[in-house]
Amino acid sequence: MVTDSSVVINLHHTSHLQLLARLSGFCFVVPEEVIAEITEPVQAELLNRFVADGILEKVSLADASELSVFADLSNRLGLGESACLAIAQTRGWHVACDEKRIFLREAKQRLGDARIINTPGVYVLFIRAGLLSVEEADEAKAILEQHPHGPGWRARMDAVSTGISCGRWQRCSVVPCRASCQNGSPLRLIRKPPIGMMTFSAWPGRKEFR
Repeated sequence: MVTDSSVVINLHHTSHLQLLARLSGFCFVVPEEVIAEITEPVQAELLNRFVADGILEKVSLADASELSVFADLSNRLGLGESACLAIAQTRGWHVACDEKRIFLREAKQRLGDARIINTPGVYVLFIRAGLLSVEEADEAKAILEQHPHGPGWRARMDAVSTGISCGRWQRCSVVPCRASCQNGSPLRLIRKPPIGMMTFSAWPGRKEFR
């Protein structure tokens, strides 16, 4: 999972960045360009510490194909975002990023919805893995609503109520579908989030966390 600075900073604010290392089946990597974007001293120091501790892995643009995609994207996106998308596209990886608009349009065109995840999606993974309770995720949401990007965070967190159905599953659309369900059919989006959905504890799919 190629991770942009937006997700790293959000998880730092809630002191949950270290939980990434405990998610079974995932390896979270950060391009050098993303590391360079984080200039706030405390955040930069923590990021370097997490890389040193193996919670995050630093990666570089490796070959001509990645550099070509990176050069094209950097005409429209920041260097960190461009590096994330270039690596995810050429290596077949997922991308974790909270950016919208141009980034999200490019990501959907190049990766498809199933390979894109944002901060709320990471929290759904934490809950499903038993690393956080629904109530603890709600506390993190409240913290991030006080952050400068709070309104955008709130809109994305509300999206956890979006229904994905396949047999007995209700899954959040911000989590990439990495596998088929028990009956072998793919997960699919079936409805929009209802108005007023504000917390993980109110999400109708929370029974799947138990």
